Amino acid sequence: MLMGRLRSPNFAEILLPISILVLLAAYTYAGLVLFPYLGFQFGRTSGEINDVFVAEGGLRLGDRIISSEDLGWEAYQANLHEPLHPEARFMESVQIEIERGGASQLVEWAMPGFTNAEFGSRLLSIWPYGFVFWLAGTLTLLLVRPRSHHRSLLAAFFYITAIWLVAGNFSRMHVLESAFVMRAALWMTLPIYLHFHWNFPQRMGKAPAWTWPVLYGAGVLGAALQWTDVLSHEVYAVPFGLAVLGCASILLFRYARRPAERRETRLLLAAALIALFPALLTAVAANLGLPMPFGLQLALYSLIALPGAYFYVIYRRQLGGLEFRANRVISIYLYLLILLLALLLLIPAFNTSIRFPEAELGIVIGAVLFTALVTVFGFGRFQRFVERRLLNMPLPPEHLLTSFAGKIATSLTIENLLQVLDEEILPSLLIRQSALISCGEDNHVHVLIEQGLNPKQVPDRAQIDKLLKQANGAAKAPKLQVRGRTLSWVRMAFAIMAGEKAIGLWLLGERDPDDYYSQAEAVLLASLADQMAIALANIAQATRLRALYQLDIDQQENERARLALELHDDALNRFAELKTLVVEK
Repeated sequence: MLMGRLRSPNFAEILLPISILVLLAAYTYAGLVLFPYLGFQFGRTSGEINDVFVAEGGLRLGDRIISSEDLGWEAYQANLHEPLHPEARFMESVQIEIERGGASQLVEWAMPGFTNAEFGSRLLSIWPYGFVFWLAGTLTLLLVRPRSHHRSLLAAFFYITAIWLVAGNFSRMHVLESAFVMRAALWMTLPIYLHFHWNFPQRMGKAPAWTWPVLYGAGVLGAALQWTDVLSHEVYAVPFGLAVLGCASILLFRYARRPAERRETRLLLAAALIALFPALLTAVAANLGLPMPFGLQLALYSLIALPGAYFYVIYRRQLGGLEFRANRVISIYLYLLILLLALLLLIPAFNTSIRFPEAELGIVIGAVLFTALVTVFGFGRFQRFVERRLLNMPLPPEHLLTSFAGKIATSLTIENLLQVLDEEILPSLLIRQSALISCGEDNHVHVLIEQGLNPKQVPDRAQIDKLLKQANGAAKAPKLQVRGRTLSWVRMAFAIMAGEKAIGLWLLGERDPDDYYSQAEAVLLASLADQMAIALANIAQATRLRALYQLDIDQQENERARLALELHDDALNRFAELKTLVVEK
C-alpha cells in the first residue's frame, strides 16, 4: 500500500462514508437529545442503578429495577424495540418498582428532564471514538493507494468498528433500533476482522475458496436472525469473541512463523493490548466495586492506539525523516497512558487511606510531584525501551552518527574500526548482510568485513569497479539495486571516497525486519560512509607514519649494529697487534 496523491474518489467512495456518518450522527442525536432524561442511569443487563443525577427522588445507587409503570424488566430486556419511558415529560411522575436490600419497593419518581450531570454522563462515553474510527476509514479511502482489496478491507474494518461503538453506546436505550444495529455489526466483525488480518500487513497465503463466502454468509445470516429475534439477544458475543481470538491467533502466528513481519506484528499486538487492557481493567474494577475515577475515559483514550497503529504500519515506509518523530509521538502517547493509569490506581488508594484536613490538596500535590519525578528520571528510559522492544530501533540514528563520529578519533587501527562497525553500527541498524571492501593502491581488493555472506557472494574487482561508478552518486540517490547471480543480495552500495579517489566500497544487504531502507536511513548511511572514509584515511596515514617510524628505527639499529661490529672488529685487531708488539719487545 502506497500513499499517492489525493485522487478524486468514485461515487461509491463518497456515498459510503457519508451514509455511515449519517447513521452515526443519527444515533448520537437520538442518544443525546431524543431519549428522555430520566435522572438516573441503569445497567444494560442487570437493571441496577449505577448513577443518580438528582439530589432527591427516592432512587439510590445499587437499586435494581424490577418494573417501571407496566413494563417489567424482563419484558424490557426481551423486547429490544421498546425504549424505557419513550414519551416521559418534564416532572411527570412514574412508578418504578425496585429491589433494595433483598426486598421490593415502589418509588414515585419525578422525571427531572435535562440536567447538566446526565448530559455530561452521556457526552463522556464511548460514542465519540466511533467517529475516530469513521475518520480513519474515510482517510483510508482517500489516501491509501493502490485501490485494492487490502484497502477496502481496512476501510471496512474501521467502519464496522465505528458502527458497533456508537450504536452499542446507546443500545441500552433501545432508540432507533440501536440494539439490533449493534448486534448486526458485531456479527459482521467475524468475517471482516478475520479477512482483513489474513491479508494485513502481507497476505498469509491462499485460503480455501469457500472460506470467505462461508464466513460472510454466516455473518449476514447471524445478523438477520438476531434482528428477527430468532437467536438469543446475547449470542452476538460469540462471533465477536471468535473474531477477536481469531485476529490474535493470526497475529501470533505471523510473529512466530514470519520473521520479516515481526516489527509490524509486534506493533499491532501491542496496540490491541493497549486498546483493550484499560477497558478490561475498568470492567473488572466495576464488577468488584473498586473506585476507578475516569476509568472509562482512560479506556476510551487507549482506543486511539488501534487506528494509529494500522496507519503507522501502512505509512512507515513513506514517513522518511518523519518516522523518527512518529516514533517519539508513539512513546509519548504510551507514556502518558501508562502514567494516567498509574495515577488512577494510586489516587483512590491514597484517598481512602489518608484521613486528615486538606487531604485532597495534599494528594493533588503528591500526584504532581510523582508525575514530575517519574517523567524526569523515567521517560528517557521508557522511550528507549519502546524504541528497542516495540519499534525495533536499537539505537536512534542521531545517537548512532554522534557515537560513531566520536569513536573515529580513537580508531587508529583497522581492527578498532571494524570492531565498532561490526559490534555497534550494523547491529544497531539490524543489518544482517554487509561487506566492507578496501581498494588498495596495488590494484587488489581486501574484504575487511564479510557478514552473512558466502565467498561466491563477494564481488570481484570488475564488479567492484562497476559498483563504484554507480555508487558515486550515493549522496543524492544512495539506494542501489543490483541484479545478478552473485550481487542480488545487495540493497545499497556506498563508495568510500578520499577526495576524488575511491578507497573502499560498503555494501549492505538484508536487514530486519523487511529489508527496507528508508530515505532517512539512506542519508544516515551516506554520512557513516563519509565518516568511514575519514577513519580509513587516518588509519592509512597512521599506518604509513608507523611504517616510516619503524623504518627509521630499523635504519638506526642497523647503523648501530654496523658501527658496533666495525668498532668490535677494529678494536680486537688493534688489541691483538698491540699484544704482539709488547710480547716481541
